[in-house]
Amino acid sequence: MIVLPERANPRDEATPTPTSARARQAQVSVRELFAGSFLGLPLTHLARTAWPAPELGVRVRGPWHYWWQAHYLDCIVDAGWRELADRPERPDVAASLIRDAARLVRTIRLRNGWRIINSYYDDMAWLALALERFGDLVAARDRSAGRLAAMARVLRDQVASAESDDLGGGVFWHTARSFKNVPATAPAAILLARAGEFARARQHIDWIHERLLDPATGLVLDGIELERADHPPVTSIWTYNQGTVLGALAALASGPQSRPEDANRAAALVDVVARELCRPTDAGPVARTEGGADSGLFTGILLRYLAVVAVTAELPDRTRDLAAAMVRATAEAFWQGRRTVTSGRGRPCLVLPTRTDGRPDPEGPVELSTQLQAWMALEAAAALDRLDAAGVG
Repeated sequence: MIVLPERANPRDEATPTPTSARARQAQVSVRELFAGSFLGLPLTHLARTAWPAPELGVRVRGPWHYWWQAHYLDCIVDAGWRELADRPERPDVAASLIRDAARLVRTIRLRNGWRIINSYYDDMAWLALALERFGDLVAARDRSAGRLAAMARVLRDQVASAESDDLGGGVFWHTARSFKNVPATAPAAILLARAGEFARARQHIDWIHERLLDPATGLVLDGIELERADHPPVTSIWTYNQGTVLGALAALASGPQSRPEDANRAAALVDVVARELCRPTDAGPVARTEGGADSGLFTGILLRYLAVVAVTAELPDRTRDLAAAMVRATAEAFWQGRRTVTSGRGRPCLVLPTRTDGRPDPEGPVELSTQLQAWMALEAAAALDRLDAAGVG
């Protein structure tokens, strides 16, 4: 989570940065193009998976992407913190975002059959992380966060139940318990570190480095299938897996029992990400994107945790500066590829690109995942600029 530390008074530093204005435009556009009520029910809020859609409301038919909604919640929380810092004279704006987030949490449960859990441990880890951040935002406004904390605990317990000694450690991806991977294990480590369980978090990260670090590149591989003979690793390399491992390493490096290895691993991975997964530009290293559908979220998640690295004081200055440069340059690439469309209500909105290489996107519907990805990038850049403007970091 990136917020202004207590020693910086947001009421004294309430001049929005240009990147804050960009993030606000992304937030407003995603809400206008994708969000609606569920089945027309009052007090509900959910995001459609694509735009344009034939109806304003969200219906039961069609795909259900639980983890996309978790990242939508995370983005709303980003926007809430931004508004509290940028416009303290307009508490109604932050209150409106908090209301959307609360309705979204309620509607995720409703759409999920009045259950908060599902069959994918990585999905549940994502929602637990978002719920905890939402609880922090609510608590900052002197509201009760108990119910959010209780839901997050349920999800944390579910994720913890997927830990086992099979293959030496790690977390299962699905309740079928046939695949252990980084998308479940690294977010689980972040959850554990945030709860103060640093030893267990470190066990997860050690397991990833022992079993899933590619010796050729130094990047993190995807996972291991238990049912395959000799358990060879799945060698896919995804941007978001690097991000979640970095998020866990940053938490461990800043924890009470940190080891030099935590900072060293983070520094090495940031270097490799910049070299292997970015293209150099005059603005800085621009991270590659991974396409659409679920992959449309991946690079946004990487940038979220690169921003965490950039504000983790226990990491080397060079590492922090390089992480910040990747966030800012990639956010700039998303911004430069924007285009304007007209919503079903006749309002001008931004559509942000799927790619960061300047090539135009193919014609067709716009997916929610790709818009959340770019919004995440813009919020991460805005948070870093806000801290710089306040002289923090």
